[in-house]
Amino acid sequence: MLQALARANISFWFSIIFASIGFSVLLFAFVSHTSSDIAGTVVKVASGAIIDAISVRFFVQSTNAQKSMSEFFEKLRLDRLNAEAREMIAEIESVPMRDQLRSQLILKYSGIDKLLDGSR
Repeated sequence: MLQALARANISFWFSIIFASIGFSVLLFAFVSHTSSDIAGTVVKVASGAIIDAISVRFFVQSTNAQKSMSEFFEKLRLDRLNAEAREMIAEIESVPMRDQLRSQLILKYSGIDKLLDGSR
């Protein structure tokens, strides 16, 4: 997990660096533009656009990594809460109450909110 965080951090900084370089190339292309050298200006603008496109790719990669890590930490949090709930249920001395709570926990894990009511 720390490797993913380090990669996301590196990706973010690369995106910042490439975005700065691309913007600088674009700015230089417009400042140094002369009507006699349109081809040179087009090459400079294309170069800046390509560099900025690379930086966008790094931004997207960094954002996806952050999203993935957030989902992972949310799952860890839920796992910890479930483990704590199982420990608390195990401490209940009343066997019928403990069994009922275990059944409810099993239903929750299986995604069933409530049992079907057969008294229709």
